[in-house]
Amino acid sequence: LVYCVQTEGYFAICQRNPECVFVLNKNCQETDCLKLCSNELSLPVKDIWYNSQSHLIWLVTSDHIYIINCNGDLLNTFMTAPMGTKYKAVCTYKDFVFIAFSKENCLYLASYTKEGAYIEKIKIGHGYTMRNLQPVVCENETFLNILVLKDYRFPEIIKIQLDNINSPCFQQLDNIIVEYNTEPDEFCLTCNVELFNNMNIK
Repeated sequence: LVYCVQTEGYFAICQRNPECVFVLNKNCQETDCLKLCSNELSLPVKDIWYNSQSHLIWLVTSDHIYIINCNGDLLNTFMTAPMGTKYKAVCTYKDFVFIAFSKENCLYLASYTKEGAYIEKIKIGHGYTMRNLQPVVCENETFLNILVLKDYRFPEIIKIQLDNINSPCFQQLDNIIVEYNTEPDEFCLTCNVELFNNMNIK
């Protein structure tokens, strides 16, 4: 489920009907259904994101990230997963793309430019199940909130501050590993991380 600013409604996916993106009004009532072509996309869809700047929908499957328009037409395959990697979630903020993925049962978060150039990655750790990825602006600071389940049952929010840096660096904080590439002036994930354990999330 993802909010659409333009319509004040939502786009939603359902595992029981993996060939559709449902269009909902602000009361979460279905108003339309965008049919996805199984010949073009590797279904089922695992996650959905709506970019309010470009008015485009991002779809995540285990091995691809697609971009479609609001009519359900496939515009672009943004990324294809390397062997052994499974995509879990995606979101965008300004000109940057954030992708959660798993490899060897370990959860990671990576950032890219809108053209698909790799910037950096964070190792979240083993035993996490991805649930949601959301940028949040609070008091002139921007964060990525990552909702996960620890050990498949304990909800946690991992809060990561987004920042600009002028030089590459490598830093480790607890079990969160931050890795930067060598490009200056990139939009990076700093390791200002807070874990909120066992929250009662409804």
